[in-house]
Amino acid sequence: MAPVSESTSGDVRAAVIRRILASTVAVEALVVGGYGVSLIVGFRTQKATEPGAAIALAACAGVICAGLLIVVRATSRARRAARAPIIVWQILQAALAKEALAAGSFWGILLLVLSVVALVGTFWPGVLHDGAPAG
Repeated sequence: MAPVSESTSGDVRAAVIRRILASTVAVEALVVGGYGVSLIVGFRTQKATEPGAAIALAACAGVICAGLLIVVRATSRARRAARAPIIVWQILQAALAKEALAAGSFWGILLLVLSVVALVGTFWPGVLHDGAPAG
């Protein structure tokens, strides 16, 4: 059995953190997409007071979901271009978390934890670069 060198150990650690980062952003994308679907279902099954606003918000949620899924793909391929969209999304999500925490909601803690995990993963050395992941 060959000894594990520092570069190999770092590559493995970066690959694991990359998977965690991609999974975190994928969960966020699915939550946003689910919210969009729930808006459409609510619009179809209940009397909407502002149907145009419900449709527009559902469309925005769908676009954000699609964008986050593209970022997940770029992250899993270790593309540096995924860094900026992840950072912007996490800042927006942290702002939502702040408001949820101020309202005493449990969801604020969850949003904040997801944001911190994604931001740490984004800045971890070797996670996002322009090249195929090792192994």
